[in-house]
Amino acid sequence: VALADHLATAHRVLGEVHMARGELEAARTSLSRALERSDDPAQLLAVGRALERLGDPRAAAAYRAAARRAPDDPQ
Repeated sequence: VALADHLATAHRVLGEVHMARGELEAARTSLSRALERSDDPAQLLAVGRALERLGDPRAAAAYRAAARRAPDDPQ
């Protein structure tokens, strides 16, 4: 596993912690950093959730991109 994958996972986990604490801007930042390091659909879903909670209309684009990358994933 490449270092970038580990960094992406770390940023995603940190972003999810921020979301759970209601720190939505910090969550968006961490999750965006995760996405810069990995194009895993899970990263896109996490970014979409943060954007949705922020009321950002770009959430829909993140969800669509995740669906395109993993069309068989039920999430």
